[in-house]
Order: sequence, then structure tokens, then C-alpha cells
Amino acid sequence: MNFQKHLRSLRKGGVLAIPTDTVYGLACLASIPSAVDKVTIIKQRDERKHYVLQVATLADAKALVHFDQHAILHKVSQYWPGEITFVFKKAPHLSYSFLGPTIAIRIPNLALTLSLLTEVNEPLVVTSLNRSGYPPILSAQDIPVDLRKELDGVIVFDQPLSNIPSTIVDLSQSIPRVLREGKIKFSLSL
Repeated sequence: MNFQKHLRSLRKGGVLAIPTDTVYGLACLASIPSAVDKVTIIKQRDERKHYVLQVATLADAKALVHFDQHAILHKVSQYWPGEITFVFKKAPHLSYSFLGPTIAIRIPNLALTLSLLTEVNEPLVVTSLNRSGYPPILSAQDIPVDLRKELDGVIVFDQPLSNIPSTIVDLSQSIPRVLREGKIKFSLSL
């Protein structure tokens, strides 16, 4: 797929609807605060909540994670790409306003999304495409007109998405903790 129009939109601070391996998502460049603010407004989400970053490779994830967690990152990388999000202590140099002391990262298991992430070559904030409190959207044709008007583009994907939430595992403390059980089962024995 030719992503040039979508890449230009993202680099100008746009927000896209993109498929992930679970549901359709709202996506923007993590490096553009006004774009992240726009995602928060579109989603009608509490601005104090943190966002998940999606990246294309383990090397991309390593650049975001505190150096003392690189070993555990490599141990859990067997789960990626996949429907699992890991929470790490963030790298000290990161100044994203939407993060606390931790960072949630995922490498999705959908070739189209991985291609976009590879092309954009930087982390994307990705959250489910729905207003807070409403069910997620599973196809481009199901995006309501009022929501579509707030987007800067839609990447159409015509295959079914799983609609099963990703597993979320907090690895930022000494003992891993499953925050949300999803399709992928995580073994706590590392």
C-alpha cells in the first residue's frame, strides 16, 4: 500500500484511523503534542490517562525503555509481534507529556500496520477508535460520520479484526503483573 498521503498527514500533526490486529485505532505521531491532544479530544478521554505506543521493531522499543529493563525487554520479545502490550520504565530522555514514569509499548501483529510503522519510522500513539465508554470500531465502513469528520485520514482494511483486547503486562516492577488478560496468555515465569 502507498502510505505517502497518510505519512504526510501524520507528519503535519494529523490523526488517522488505522487497523490494528485487534480493532480500528486512532493514531498519531507521539512526537507531536498537538496531535496527541487531538486524539484525546476525538476520543473524549480523560487527559490524565496514558497512551500506548506502537512501534515496528524491538530496536524501536529498546530506544524507549529505561536501560535497566533492556534484558527483560529481550526476554519478552518472543511475544511480539502480537496482541500484547508491555509496560516498562521509560527511558530518561523521553519527554512525552502523555507519559508518567512508565511507557506501554506494543508491536502489532498485522502486516499493514507494521508497514505503516516501518514507513513512519517513529512511535505512534495508538488507542481504540471509539469515544470513551463506547464499543470499539472493527471496520472502516463502521466509523460514524461525525467521528470520520474529525479524522485526517482512514487506512482501509477489509479483513476481520479480532475484537479481543490485547493482554497488558506491567514489567516496570520487579514482579511482572498482568493488568488485563487478552487473547495472548503471558507466563509470569521469566
